[in-house]
Formats: sequence, structure tokens, C-alpha cells
Amino acid sequence: MGNTLSRVGSNIHIENAAHLPGDVKATLIEQKEETLNALEHDEQARAAGLLIGIPGTLYLWSVSYSSTAYMEKVGGVWTAYRESYIPNKSTANSFKVISEGNTFEYVFSQYKKYIDYVNEKRGEK
Repeated sequence: MGNTLSRVGSNIHIENAAHLPGDVKATLIEQKEETLNALEHDEQARAAGLLIGIPGTLYLWSVSYSSTAYMEKVGGVWTAYRESYIPNKSTANSFKVISEGNTFEYVFSQYKKYIDYVNEKRGEK
């Protein structure tokens, strides 16, 4: 039996909260703002059509059969980038940084602009 977190206004709703260990509850209370921010980021990513790789940390969008665009937070820095692959090869043959910065909002806005640009080129918007 798992637990699901969701944001309800300025509160965190925990499905099956009675089964959550006390130390995990204490950590959630201690890190409430960070958790609420991560849940909000996930909602924004979902609304933009992104896949959530790691909640609050990694988002993905399939550009094409051989390219994927990522947005991730590493060491407090958000980076959006695109990798392209040759079919049947495990390493990227092309890498492009879309945006990099300290705030989710800035990098996410640049990431969405890239998605809109690609969709426009495809004739999807």
C-alpha cells in the first residue's frame, strides 16, 4: 500500500496518511515548502504535457523518435537540454542546452518556448 502526495492550496494531502511512518511525516512537515514547490512544479509540467521522471526534479518531453528534451535540477541549478540519438546506439550524438538557471520558473518558461517552437515547426499549434 503506497502513499500519494498532492497539493491542496497551501497544504499537502497524503493519501493513506495513517500508514506513513512517523519519521517520514516529520520530514514532510519539516520540508513543507520544498515539497509544495515540487508538487506545484509537477502540476505545471503535467499541464504542459511533460512526463515526470523524478517528481520535483526531472521532466521529459519526446521531441521525436530519436530526440528527447529534459529539464532537471542538479545541485540547485535547473537545466533544460535536448539529446538526440542514432537508432540502436546508447550514447547521444547531439546535445543542446536550451536554458540554465537557478529558478524553475525561468528555465521552465524557456523549455516551454522550445516545445512551442518545435510544435509550430511541426504544424501542431
